[in-house]
Amino acid sequence: MITCRFFLNNRIKTFTEKNVKDCLKSFLNNYHEAIKELKFVIVLNALGSGSRQVIKSDLFKKIYLNKNDTN
Repeated sequence: MITCRFFLNNRIKTFTEKNVKDCLKSFLNNYHEAIKELKFVIVLNALGSGSRQVIKSDLFKKIYLNKNDTN
């Protein structure tokens, strides 16, 4: 399992799913309008390896968002 923490202007939204794409899908289903506020995402590996990635919003969107996702 993967945990993604979406850092927005004044709040943080956290989702745990099978992969990053599913975390994004959950985020968009619940907070679609907030994608414009996204500052960065922290991705945590919940399998105990302790790995952590910090991804700036522009790179995260470029990698994981389709153009259709933001409309």
